[in-house]
Amino acid sequence: MYGVRRITTLAVSLALAAMSLAARAEEEPTETISPLRFNGFGTVGLTRLSNAPGWGFRRDTSQPYNDGGTRADTDSRLGLQLNYTVNPQLEFVGQVLLRRRPASSVPLDSLEWAFASYRATDNTTIRVGRTAPDFFLISDHRNVSFAYPWVRPNVDAYSLLPLFSTNGADITHHWDLGDVRWSAKLFAGAGSTRVSIGTPNDATYKMKSLYGGVLSREEGGLMLRATLARSQGGLQDVPFVDQLDAGLASLEKLPVPQVAAEATQLRSLSGYGNGYINYLAVGAAYEAGPWIINAEFMRLNSDLAYARTQFAYVGVARRFGEVSVFGMTGAAHSNAPVPTVPQWQAQLAPLVGPALAAQAQALGTVAAYVGNARVYQRSFSVGARWDLHPQIALKLQLDHFRIDANGGGIWGNQSKDAASPNVVSATMDFVF
Repeated sequence: MYGVRRITTLAVSLALAAMSLAARAEEEPTETISPLRFNGFGTVGLTRLSNAPGWGFRRDTSQPYNDGGTRADTDSRLGLQLNYTVNPQLEFVGQVLLRRRPASSVPLDSLEWAFASYRATDNTTIRVGRTAPDFFLISDHRNVSFAYPWVRPNVDAYSLLPLFSTNGADITHHWDLGDVRWSAKLFAGAGSTRVSIGTPNDATYKMKSLYGGVLSREEGGLMLRATLARSQGGLQDVPFVDQLDAGLASLEKLPVPQVAAEATQLRSLSGYGNGYINYLAVGAAYEAGPWIINAEFMRLNSDLAYARTQFAYVGVARRFGEVSVFGMTGAAHSNAPVPTVPQWQAQLAPLVGPALAAQAQALGTVAAYVGNARVYQRSFSVGARWDLHPQIALKLQLDHFRIDANGGGIWGNQSKDAASPNVVSATMDFVF
């Protein structure tokens, strides 16, 4: 899109193969082309949130909480990429992304990708190292805002999966049937990232034993793709949630059937930790003449209540020379029930005494509040893009959100009430 090469990355894997292939390459005459290339991309942007006092707009859940207002750190970022081509078969590529991250993040988190790409045949490529988990249409360039018409990927869909990198391997094979280009990809790996969930401490989102496949079909200007994947993991390293879980586990052992049953349900609906997550995604991208259309749907199924979610969006853009106008709508919906606050104090007072009964009630109230962090929202966006230079684009976008009660799980400092926030964004995207 917009003539931008998709981003790929540098690693140390396959070093011995690189040395061997490089030695053979020296024996054969080749064109004098520098094997080392450096380029980059970035965004300088401002966002302004209104109609939701105290709330904070976030591009995705890996961004720290904020208190709204006008901010320059939501979309602003700088990416630097280095490619080293050993020969037509082997390439090392590395990418660093500088953006606002949680305070507990470490410098290594800025290394988005680091892998070796080996072209085994004309139609088959193997990559080993740190790559992007291929869940979305724009997984490889979701941070390269210059590559798409809108200011950012649809928040309803893309904000819920904050993991931008995994360590592992993938293999992609292409083949042609008439005018149709097919592609199949298998991948496996693991990864983690720090995320903000509104607690005094950040959490770690871990994706272990990730494996899956992607099948895509391209003809003319239309691409269709489907993704199936499964992983183990979830939100972990949340100290106060671990304490809540331990307290609820002790209440399960009390000889009060209703309290024990409600404690078990609260553990299921508000707990984090490890679990399986299944991913099913389908998407379509059309780009021909002046029109660009993107549409995606994803469903997550899991034994972790907060991860049971489905989301979708459709975006349409129309070019008029150097200016494009666009509209987009999306929605996200959690599929797990919202826990209710239990009424334990009166039931437990005769058994454990008023003081302990009050503590148990407070525990149940907090657990229900934590479990209420669901996502029930819809968005409507309009905007324009001006390509004032082949490598620079200015964008303006207005987003209107409708959020149901207990549905603001993506947002920072959100209340449990329904809300209708508006976000105005202005950005300058560039590549070099």
